Amino acid sequence: MNIEDFISSNPDLQQILMQMHSKLFDILPCGISIAADAGCKTIIHNSVTARFLRIEPLGQFSFSTQGPHPMKVYQNGKMIPAEELPIEQAVRFGKEIVGCELEFVWEDGITKFARWNASPIRDNDGIIRGCIATMGEITDYVHKSRKLRIRRDYLEKLVEERTSELRKSEERFSKIFHSSPNTLMIVRKSDFRLIDVNQRALKNSTFSRENLIGNTLFELGMPEAHFLQFKDKLEENSSIENMEFSFLRNENEVTYLLSAEKMELDNEECFLLTRTNITKNKQVEKEMARLDRLNLVGKMAAGIAHEIRNPMTTVRGYLQVMGAKTEFKSYSSAFGIMMDEIDHANSIITKYLSLACHKPNNPSYQNIDKILDDLYPLLRAEASKQQKEVVLETMDTPKILLNANEIVQLTLNLAQNGLDAMKENGRLSVRTYTQDEQVVLSVKDEGTGIPRENIEKLGIPFFTTKDNHTGLGLATSYNIVHRHHGKFKVQSGSGGTEFLVYFPIK
Repeated sequence: MNIEDFISSNPDLQQILMQMHSKLFDILPCGISIAADAGCKTIIHNSVTARFLRIEPLGQFSFSTQGPHPMKVYQNGKMIPAEELPIEQAVRFGKEIVGCELEFVWEDGITKFARWNASPIRDNDGIIRGCIATMGEITDYVHKSRKLRIRRDYLEKLVEERTSELRKSEERFSKIFHSSPNTLMIVRKSDFRLIDVNQRALKNSTFSRENLIGNTLFELGMPEAHFLQFKDKLEENSSIENMEFSFLRNENEVTYLLSAEKMELDNEECFLLTRTNITKNKQVEKEMARLDRLNLVGKMAAGIAHEIRNPMTTVRGYLQVMGAKTEFKSYSSAFGIMMDEIDHANSIITKYLSLACHKPNNPSYQNIDKILDDLYPLLRAEASKQQKEVVLETMDTPKILLNANEIVQLTLNLAQNGLDAMKENGRLSVRTYTQDEQVVLSVKDEGTGIPRENIEKLGIPFFTTKDNHTGLGLATSYNIVHRHHGKFKVQSGSGGTEFLVYFPIK
């Protein structure tokens, strides 16, 4: 049957197609199918639809006809019966079908996809006589969409895996960061402000997390010169290794080592900082240097003191004998001066010998309060000569291992320094008390204080700010404290200086 016969045998279609050229049915680029009866028994397809359905051009094909069909039709992955196809829905139920996507699967494995539209054809009485349907093949589109979906699913899975790895990595970093025994901080490169700190940093800081986050190290107490140096080095090298800086905290010098490495956090350039407090290390280094100097002086003393002392003793003896003779009576004053100078030199040698000693001589368990009580009249007499006052306050401390003579020498040295530092009517306070399993000896004056640059030099042999002094008094005192396994601490300001000596109880 050709198109003319088909149209002639269907008067209902003549009115619809009367204005169309007969070849229009075949030359339209879209697929067209026409159902010529209300039972969808006769459906004719133009060449586009025929090629899609793999039938002859203008061939008839209907799922409503009897007999096996060469393909199966699926919608959304589910096989559908003939009555659910777009043409059947339009003819049997008068539905307007738009954009119905179907999958056609042939027995030989060929699969095609198409998007269908269908509209019922009614006569003048409104009775459905058939339908017209259009079809557009979307096989390539579906295949590409599936490939894209597979690719998208793969990429999403890959992104999910990478995200999961990144999340795990971030969790590991966060765990290591916050549980690290070292002080760690993260600084933003753009403005050098802290964006995170670990628990150790909080523990070692007097600030809360809220007060730390958002501030620069300069705003948190780093000296401006060090902060600018810190910034310059990071901007130049993107890393810092063991940059040392010091500052005062509660009148005590604190020293840190600061290291930094560049890192990226949340797509933002940052620096991971580690800060190590080396204040105690510095103090140990200073103490070791001081002990080295004491050791050097001790070796010098051990080598020459006895050799010098013996001839000086002989000279003093002869001077004393000659001064007693009548013929030299007119020179007695000169002999006295010479013997005083020899005695002064001898006292210096005695201090040298004290520096050479590394442990207290014959220590025993004694009460330091008793030693100070016995020494107090001498201290009061010396203070009275200078029109100054000495106050002794003891707190019934326990017995500790001491050498009484060395404790007397230590106290006299500290007291003499305190008296020398004060003007008339000044008061020197000598106290003892117990603190943290230690017996504390405190000697405090009301002088003008010691310049900070000189405090670190205290105890260095021959360092002194006084005229006609050797600088061995404090060096000897430091050595005595060291031999007793004690600790020295100096607190000084405009209101005076306090020397604190800590002796272990056990």
